[in-house]
This record gives sequence, C-alpha cells and structure tokens, in this order.
Amino acid sequence: KANYKTYWVGNQTLEKSYTPIVKTNDSIHLIDAFKSVFSFDKLRDESLIPVAANFLKEDHRSVISLHMIGSHWWYEDRYTSKEKVFSPVIDSKYIPSLTPEQLINSYDNTLVYLDKFISKLISVLEEEEETPTILVYISDHGEQLGEDGKWLHAQSGEAAKNPAYLMWFSESYTKKYPKIVYKIKETAKINSTTDRVFYDVLSLLGINFANKM
Repeated sequence: KANYKTYWVGNQTLEKSYTPIVKTNDSIHLIDAFKSVFSFDKLRDESLIPVAANFLKEDHRSVISLHMIGSHWWYEDRYTSKEKVFSPVIDSKYIPSLTPEQLINSYDNTLVYLDKFISKLISVLEEEEETPTILVYISDHGEQLGEDGKWLHAQSGEAAKNPAYLMWFSESYTKKYPKIVYKIKETAKINSTTDRVFYDVLSLLGINFANKM
C-alpha cells in the first residue's frame, strides 16, 4: 500500500504460524526449501545474501526480509571452520553428554558467524551509494545457556527474553533523514518489547500509519 516492493528470502520452511504473513510479499524465495530447521545438514545463512542482493538490484524501493536459521540447534551446522574461534565444541547431539563449556563455545561460534553474516550484508548495502539503505536485525528469542539448569529455548526463562535488536543506517540515509535516525537512537535507551519492530520499520520508511494509504 505504501508502494514498496516486498521480498521474502528464507532459510526455513514455512510454518502455519507465519505462512499467511509471508504470502503477502510480492516475491518469495526459499533456499534449501525441503529441509526444516530440525535438519542437521541445511545450507548456511550466507546463501541468503546473493539472493537478497539480486532483489535489491531489481527495485531500490523495496523491503527485503531475510528469515535465517540463526543459532538454532544443532549449533555445529550453523558455522564453518573459519568461525571456530572457541573450543572445545559439542561433539554429540545428546545434550546430557556435553559439558557447559562445549555448549557455550559452540553457541558463541554461531555468533561469530552471525557477525560476519551481518557484515557481508552491510557491504552489499554500501554498494548502493546513492540509495538510502537500512539494515534491521532482530532475533525472535534469546537462548538459555545453563541458566536455572535450562538449555536452548522454547521454554520459560529470563535468558530467552532478551533477544538481540540492532540497526545500521547507510551514510546517504543518515544524511537524508537525520531526525528519524536521532529518534530511533533515543528510543534505544528505553525498555521495550519486540512489538516495536513493526512501528520502527514504518518510521524508518517514512510511513505515517495513522493516515489512510
């Protein structure tokens, strides 16, 4: 309705809970589509980047959503040997046989991979020098790494309630919309929930949702 072309690039098979939302996009592309998040040999998230880069070239007035596998278990499938910064790592899918050090090291290696993934995405956006671009990253949940004797996620626990949320603005966007950037930075100081993402994105795109479109 706001005249943006929308793309969905996913590394997870669609589930009933969010399929209707995904299908509102103008274009949908699933890599490794026949393997779910529970598969132990899925493509890594880096495979999403060239697909997203091609969509970016098609239409600069666009919103491209990348649905990653991220740091979901099994951790060892989520990064390459180049990101194996911490060791020892997990060597079994049977959690009770693993030490806390192994689990935490493997999880932290997935974050090293994530850092490189986001850096590569930013590099793609920086190539669009004349086009104002934004990167928004959010995790849908945190991860429990031994707090209260709990591991992984999908269970109650304070550690899983603090997901990562970050934004990057291109130089051209910052110059063109300094007030929006300033307001977003100010709200970063306020405790909030992931409900804010929808409104943040509208604000970043300059869409006044109070008006009829």
